[in-house]
Amino acid sequence: MSASTTAPDPVFTPWRGNPSDQLQRIRRDLEVESSVIRWFEPDLVPGLLQTRDYLREVLEAVIGFVDDAADDDAVTDAIAARLERQERWREAAPSTAFVIAESALTTIVGTPAITRGQLEALLLPLPEHATLAVVPRSTQFRFTATGFTIFDDREVRVETITGGMRFVGPDVAGYQKAFNALSGDAVTGPDAHALIREAIAVLG
Repeated sequence: MSASTTAPDPVFTPWRGNPSDQLQRIRRDLEVESSVIRWFEPDLVPGLLQTRDYLREVLEAVIGFVDDAADDDAVTDAIAARLERQERWREAAPSTAFVIAESALTTIVGTPAITRGQLEALLLPLPEHATLAVVPRSTQFRFTATGFTIFDDREVRVETITGGMRFVGPDVAGYQKAFNALSGDAVTGPDAHALIREAIAVLG
C-alpha cells in the first residue's frame, strides 16, 4: 500500500478524565460546522433525537458506568450540554440522515414509560433537514457494526466502551460504504413508523 493511501492511526479520547459536558461541546462544534451528517446507531435513539427524560437516563447510566466517582453535577452538566447540542443542531440545520437498527426501538432506557415517550417522539415530524430510517431485524446479515457518525467526507467518530475514536483519510470511505449499505436495507416513512408503533405496542 502506498503512503498516499495509508490511513492515519485513529485518535483515541478516553471517557475517563474528560468530563462529558466538555466532550459534548466538542461534538456540538463538529455538528454545527458540518454540512452533511450521517449517523448510525444499533442500540439507542441517536443523541440529537433523544427526549429529555431518555437522554437523562442514558447519560446517568453511561457516566456512572465509566466513572464510579462521578457526582450529580457531572450528570446535570452533561444533560445541559446535550440539550444545547440539540438546539444548536436544529439552528445550524446540517443535512442529517439517521439510520437506526430496529433493536434501538426495543432497548428499554430507564423505564418502559420513558422509552414509550421517546418512541412516540420519533413519530412526530423531524426538522426539515433530517431523515430517519430503520433497519428491520429481519434484514439479511451483512457485517457487524457499532454506532458511528460521518461528518461530511472528512472524519468519522465511533464511541467505544472506554472512549471515542476519530478516523480520517481512507478509513472514512469504509464507513461511507457501510452507511450506504445500511441505508439500502432500511425503511423510511410509513414503514419506519409501523416498526416504531410495533415497539410501542410491546411496551403496553
